[in-house]
Amino acid sequence: DSGYYVIPGLNHTAYVKHGDINIGTFLGVYTSSAGTGFKCDNFAVTEFNLQKMEAFSYAVERINNDSDLLTNVSMGFVVLDECGHANPVLAQSLSFLPRTSAVGTRDQNNPPTSPPRADSLDHYDVIGVVSPSRSDWTSPISQLYSTVQLPIMGYKTGSDELSDKNKHRYFMRVVPPDKYQVSAMLRFIYQMKWSYISVLYHAGTYGEPPFENIKRRAPSFNICIAASHKVDELSDMEPILKDLLDVPRARVVILFTNPAVVLNLFETVRRLNASGQFIWIGSNAWAGSVTVNLRDYAQEMAGGFVFQQVYARVPDFEKFYRLQNPTTSSNPWLAQAWENLTSCSPHNVSCSELHAVGRDIVFTDDVSHLINAILAFAHAADRLLKELCPNVTGKAARTCITGESLLQYLLVTSFSSYTGLINFDDKGDMTGKYWIKQIVPDDSGGLVDNLIATYDIKAYRVEYVPDFKIAWAYFDTVERVVPLQEGQLADIPESVCSRPCVLGEFKIPKKLECCWDCRTCRPYERILHEKASCEPCPSFYWPTPESNFTKCQAIPLSHPSINGSVSILFITLGILAIIAAALVLAAYIYLWEVRVIKASSRELSILQLVAILVGYLTIICFQTTPTPVLCSAIYYLFCLSFVWLYSPLLVKAVRIFRIFQSGAKYDRRPKFVSSKWQIVMAIILIAVQV
Repeated sequence: DSGYYVIPGLNHTAYVKHGDINIGTFLGVYTSSAGTGFKCDNFAVTEFNLQKMEAFSYAVERINNDSDLLTNVSMGFVVLDECGHANPVLAQSLSFLPRTSAVGTRDQNNPPTSPPRADSLDHYDVIGVVSPSRSDWTSPISQLYSTVQLPIMGYKTGSDELSDKNKHRYFMRVVPPDKYQVSAMLRFIYQMKWSYISVLYHAGTYGEPPFENIKRRAPSFNICIAASHKVDELSDMEPILKDLLDVPRARVVILFTNPAVVLNLFETVRRLNASGQFIWIGSNAWAGSVTVNLRDYAQEMAGGFVFQQVYARVPDFEKFYRLQNPTTSSNPWLAQAWENLTSCSPHNVSCSELHAVGRDIVFTDDVSHLINAILAFAHAADRLLKELCPNVTGKAARTCITGESLLQYLLVTSFSSYTGLINFDDKGDMTGKYWIKQIVPDDSGGLVDNLIATYDIKAYRVEYVPDFKIAWAYFDTVERVVPLQEGQLADIPESVCSRPCVLGEFKIPKKLECCWDCRTCRPYERILHEKASCEPCPSFYWPTPESNFTKCQAIPLSHPSINGSVSILFITLGILAIIAAALVLAAYIYLWEVRVIKASSRELSILQLVAILVGYLTIICFQTTPTPVLCSAIYYLFCLSFVWLYSPLLVKAVRIFRIFQSGAKYDRRPKFVSSKWQIVMAIILIAVQV
């Protein structure tokens, strides 16, 4: 017994159909009640995993019935239980390691002479393995298999980490890596004119590399991240959701995580009454099961979007699956699974549900990709055998296939499948397309996923379905801050941080690039965008609207035209006013000795009348074509007329005040109140001011 891998608690039952060459995989049958995964005691196989098991049987049967594929060589398969946890699936992966002379497990083809322990691992000779569906479980297995040169093919694993050939040289996949999914999401968000988003990403290899990719690439799409949280199945979603609600303008939330976390999130959304607040964008990890797993959260998910690798229905497989009979199948878990799914025991002869023909079945989207992975091994092995060992048949074919040689043929494999042409780049990755679907409630209270667009990875383009119509009615209405552009629908919700600054405003940046405040400059200042400030224009210059007030230009010269209607009006009124002032001046001179005229300080009044005449004359001069001499004269006369008018008035007021004050105190005439002194004082005041 000393030479065996002994790991207690694992489920050693396997679904096996032996062939001359075999491939292996891991699918969920049991879960662990202990939580560690090493006690596989809770039978919990889902219909989707049951379909994947039978997809192996269907694909292998199809390959073996194809006369052009693996001629005279049969293919078989081994399905091991992953037990719903990373630990047991890693332990189970030891069963597929190539045999060595130093270490042996229980070989199903060549059993040992002494009986092994019941909890020791079985050994299965395989040419390759189809990986688990989760990237974080696949990563350590891929690294292990790379050391022993065993090819491993992913049918759902999208983690970018698996493209690192230094760690995962023997890993390949029939679906695009997540970096393309990130590109699809950012392109779609950009085209919807959303620029302020939040991200919830799964801890580990599935969520963390895409989040780093989002952070790195988002600025090139003018998108910034308001909030981000690393999550897993044990995360408390309430504080996370409250943090998202604290940035209400970031309505778009990318969910790069698995179905269990999404269920936890939407349960919290319901509890906090936050339905309609966010535009959910889901990754492919839970996109395929959203209409089944989230049926109870239709209101919380309604209107959200999911991104999914393009898949295809396989009608022949669906017919094959419906014809499976649990009483005759070699699948060791089918009978118990059937009983759980149909509430009908296969051993009950009166049971009418012995097979799936009459049941309403929802088929998983993963079947076409899983079959593609199996076919990739078959096509690569077929070409390898035809070129390297053309005459080999039966079990002898296994000796011709090595991990290194099979990998080289896998990299150049190309064949048509249900989803289109399957081929790989130098890293073993696929390109292809993504579907963009909107999740909306149906009439029965469940959910349906409506295809609205396809993202072409090679063309970097979102191709919308003709006459597509996205339903926006499921989102709460929030006052818009961005003006609608021509042709833009008013019902598309916003996910932006700040309103765009209008003409004449400049941005004051905040911490995030897509967030800012808008400020205006004073009328004579130009905007300095690079400094987010204002700068006064030089004298006789003014900011121009054509440059968004960033440049100053000389103020153009303008003057009244003597032929203009306004100028003619001013000249006419000025002449009439001069005539009137001249008549008053003549009356003053004519009535010089009249008592009332004498009492009005005749000399000072004459000065005031002259000032009024000069002022009216200035108005007429303003209407003529300006010259440097004329402008200087107008400026001088304009100032002089004011000084000439108000200086005598001030002298008059002071004179009257002094006369009344002196009469009340001394009963005599004060000094310097004669006409001569009044003229002198007025002239002094005028001279000082001029």
